[in-house]
Amino acid sequence: MNYKKPSDISKEEWKQIIDEYSNNITRREICLKHNIKSGSLNSSFARLGISKGRTLPYDMVFPTNEIDNKTISETIKHDREIENLKAQLKYYKRLYNSSIRTTSMQDMLAELIRETTEAWRVLVPIPILPETSTLEDNIEGTHTAVLQISDIHAGEVVSAEATNGLGEYNLEILRQRVGLYIQKVIHLIKIKRKGLEIPRLVILADGDFVSGIIHDELIRTNATNIVDQTLYTANLMSHAISQIAQYFNDVTVSCTVGNHGRTRQKVEYKEPHESWDNVCYQFIANNLRDYKHIKFEIAKSLWQINKVENTDILHWHGHGIRGWSGFPWYGVDRAVKALRQALAISDRTFDVVAMGHFHVPVECETPTGPWIVNGSWKGGDEYALSTLYTSIPPSQNLFIVHNKYGVISKDLIYLNHQTEEHAKGIPQCPPFPSVWT
Repeated sequence: MNYKKPSDISKEEWKQIIDEYSNNITRREICLKHNIKSGSLNSSFARLGISKGRTLPYDMVFPTNEIDNKTISETIKHDREIENLKAQLKYYKRLYNSSIRTTSMQDMLAELIRETTEAWRVLVPIPILPETSTLEDNIEGTHTAVLQISDIHAGEVVSAEATNGLGEYNLEILRQRVGLYIQKVIHLIKIKRKGLEIPRLVILADGDFVSGIIHDELIRTNATNIVDQTLYTANLMSHAISQIAQYFNDVTVSCTVGNHGRTRQKVEYKEPHESWDNVCYQFIANNLRDYKHIKFEIAKSLWQINKVENTDILHWHGHGIRGWSGFPWYGVDRAVKALRQALAISDRTFDVVAMGHFHVPVECETPTGPWIVNGSWKGGDEYALSTLYTSIPPSQNLFIVHNKYGVISKDLIYLNHQTEEHAKGIPQCPPFPSVWT
């Protein structure tokens, strides 16, 4: 039997089919009457949106008016907006339900905690009274104070005009800062002794005590010659150490040389102790030879290790380290690791690294122990402002070492804001008399 295709049915016949279906004529009866396959009729009804209980007039199924493209586009856009709003509604409804569940759970947990736990008893505040402690109240264990003294650069002149007021340094400023340094160190030690017993002092003297002759611009602009730089620095540091040493039972001064004290402009590696720093240390040691509780250790190598309490401190100036962007983190890290490996051959090691050279006070924690980097006495200069565009205040480090806990504190002693008042009793600047008496 040849059945009609839906496309073979005329509009008049479709109108008759829809009317019959609206009048409850079954699909089977319609198929037999109009010679249509039931599958074709069902597909056509589905495509036209005709279903049982939802039949449309013929004019709505087959509109007599033509629909233009603009109307179709607007209809599609409208339908998309509706679908988008439906999706948003579904999303926010899901968030809302989740929030309700979470809030309810939190409320239940908070109530459960309140019901099953007790609040801690409120402790009565202890009044803060003036310190009246005695040695019996002190923290258990022994302590040693450690002073880093480096990068004095005595004799260098930093021009306030050249730095636009961000830095200034000369022998008179150095003299005033020595007085300020002595006062601050003694003040800090007195404060710490209210809770700690600190009978011993170690001074790590790590070079660049003099401005030196290693650069032509220094030779041209230094305040005085290298001999006067050395002798005057020895006088200043002898005075400072003798004043501070009065407050300790035992003092060790451990010395290494820097790069500014070398006797030639060209870098050489043999006999590193051939340095004006070394000469300066020898003069200081000679000046203080009658102080029986002060001991000097002047190294012929670039670095040495001192046992302070039970902490091994490796200290040196730090020149020769290469790096980038100001303080050379990676350069220091490589140098410290290399020294550890070299010392391991002879079963030696160290816990703390102390150094100078970079003029930036830094404390860096590493898995094998901290690096403690010292500041400088001159602060910002033309070089720092020209290459790094910065000016660091002058400073030196003081840290405390405990026999069990190692380094337990570090203080930064700022040396700016010095005045003439601080220079009272401090040795005078050059020129010196032709014969010293």
